[in-house]
Amino acid sequence: MNARTDADAGTVAPRPWPERLLRSVIPVALPVALMWLIHLVSALLGATVYDVGLRPRSTEGLIGILTMPLLHLDFAHLISNSGTWLVLGTAIAWLTRRYAIITAGIWLLSGTLTWLLARDAVHIGASGVTYGYAAFLVVYGLQARRFWAIVVAFVVVANYVSMLTGFLPQPGLSWDGHLAGATAGVIMALIWTNRARRDRRARRELSYPPPSDDPGTPFR
Repeated sequence: MNARTDADAGTVAPRPWPERLLRSVIPVALPVALMWLIHLVSALLGATVYDVGLRPRSTEGLIGILTMPLLHLDFAHLISNSGTWLVLGTAIAWLTRRYAIITAGIWLLSGTLTWLLARDAVHIGASGVTYGYAAFLVVYGLQARRFWAIVVAFVVVANYVSMLTGFLPQPGLSWDGHLAGATAGVIMALIWTNRARRDRRARRELSYPPPSDDPGTPFR
């Protein structure tokens, strides 16, 4: 439930914004906590994460579709991706209230595209998903035509324009994974806004049903 009953007025009131913000942050923080746990354990054990990274077009690399966003090269890599994930993920959770579904879609689609199309290398890191988040927020803001969605889209463009350099081929950088993530974000935004528009249209039709063609019983 996303609303509570106001006993005095007998109406349904929205949750206070601090509570909504907290409820938005918690599910976003859980994957980040898992990233840190995996990295700390692997660092303590001296294990390498490359064995379970994404290897394009190889059967052993299929597991990377699920594991790639959770694995990081070093703490600098992890810290960078954690901050971006928390900021952009919270924005998605706040605007759509469907963070888990949208994240799952971007996660799986970006991983699949990377596995199908990326260079022959081991790909690790959450940046594919964070690029998907950024692309989702920009396209969602343009398509949804809601005030706060548009504001967030402009904030993302203004503050994360440097992410565009991540699309350029560079040694040691999964730029093709970034492209796959952004593509997944655009696709999920288009799917989600179309669904949201259909839902709004259905609610309007329920609230204001069209006039009936039946003239009814004539007066006598």
